[in-house]
Amino acid sequence: MILEPPCGRCHTNVSVLVEPEPLRRYLSGHMLVQDAFPTHTLDEREAIIGHKKGWFLCSTCWTDVFGEDDDD
Repeated sequence: MILEPPCGRCHTNVSVLVEPEPLRRYLSGHMLVQDAFPTHTLDEREAIIGHKKGWFLCSTCWTDVFGEDDDD
């Protein structure tokens, strides 16, 4: 199944391929997103969270709003 949540800032749809069963468990609150989708990237998991919440920022807009990650 493909999720395509739109970015709340630039309105670009981000496509993420997910399996239905882990998505069901995540949406029902039985699993954390990182446990349901351990092989997905951080950006993909943010889009999955955005699908659940109804709003998210794509990685480009996230960087524009909050700046670069300083964890390096």
